[in-house]
Amino acid sequence: MHRFRLTLVLATLTLAAVSLSVGAGAAPLAYVPNEKSATLSVIDTATATRIGDIAVGQLPWGVLIR
Repeated sequence: MHRFRLTLVLATLTLAAVSLSVGAGAAPLAYVPNEKSATLSVIDTATATRIGDIAVGQLPWGVLIR
């Protein structure tokens, strides 16, 4: 079950990175897990604002900055 969840989170992050980037000049993004709501918040690190949330399943963990 843990391996499936990790695979799901990694696949979702990959999809989010592809769909949210707007080109080479795109601002760096941070993906922050919200365990209780089972989502990842997408943060524009250049402006420190939340762009949105991505549903990822139960208990996401870890942080990715791209």
